[in-house]
Amino acid sequence: MPGFAMATNSRVTALSRRNLREARQSAAEYKILHAFDSATSLCRCTDVDAVFVATPNSSHLHNVIVAIGSGKSVLCEKPMGLNSNECSLMVAAARTAKVVLGVAQIFRFAHSINCVAAGQIGKPVLARVFVSWGHSDPVAIELRRGAEVVDREVVWKTDAYARQIDAFSAALEGGLQFPVPGEEGWQNQEVVDAAYRSAGTGKIETVRTLERTK
Repeated sequence: MPGFAMATNSRVTALSRRNLREARQSAAEYKILHAFDSATSLCRCTDVDAVFVATPNSSHLHNVIVAIGSGKSVLCEKPMGLNSNECSLMVAAARTAKVVLGVAQIFRFAHSINCVAAGQIGKPVLARVFVSWGHSDPVAIELRRGAEVVDREVVWKTDAYARQIDAFSAALEGGLQFPVPGEEGWQNQEVVDAAYRSAGTGKIETVRTLERTK
């Protein structure tokens, strides 16, 4: 919710939880107008223009399909589905309904990626990535050209979420391409599925490459 509060072009108008009493308590805590006990009820609300699905992974498919069936664009938490087949069904539904389907990837590195794309560090020839769980907040991100620091940004988790919501709003209202469309979530799941198959067979499994729609 802090990320939504920092977003510049959106407002949370409704939420749903499995228990209506708890939904109303959460709505009161965050000063949200509507509270529901199902995705179906929430999607019928005329004050809802788009839906953010942050339910357990096992219910993503159902909730995304319900929202799309109600004509709502959807931003779905990662992973999109339990397998690539679920992801394909979501993407197909969004294409048919002509709504936006995006994946809620963290936008912590959005500024740095733009700097690299703009050539601020020259031509990248090597990237090192260190991943750890439980990292501190905020995170300081540096881009270097040799020993020279050419860009440095301190990013809080709430900043990253606000960027994500603003980008989705821009896709809905400004017609811009959302940086992480549903097709990318589907492709990511193809990689995960192949990894699981590989664990079962003990062999290198082929990852199916999807074609992006323009």
